[in-house]
Amino acid sequence: MKLSIKVVPGASRNGIVGWLGDSLKLRVTAPAEGGKANTAPRKSVEIIGLSETEIMERLESKEI
Repeated sequence: MKLSIKVVPGASRNGIVGWLGDSLKLRVTAPAEGGKANTAPRKSVEIIGLSETEIMERLESKEI
C-alpha cells in the first residue's frame, strides 16, 4: 500500500496529526534545515508486509 504523507517540521513534538484530505499529516520536531523544508513537504511511502486493513487500524490507533 502506498500512502501520501505531509510532514510538518519544527513542531513541539513528534506525532501523527491525522488525515488531511487523502494525505496522512505527521509532525516532527526536527527543524527545517536551512529554511529548505521542501517546497511542499509531501512524501509517498510504500508499506510492505501488512494488509491495507492492518495499516489503517494501526494508523487510527496511532500505533505504528
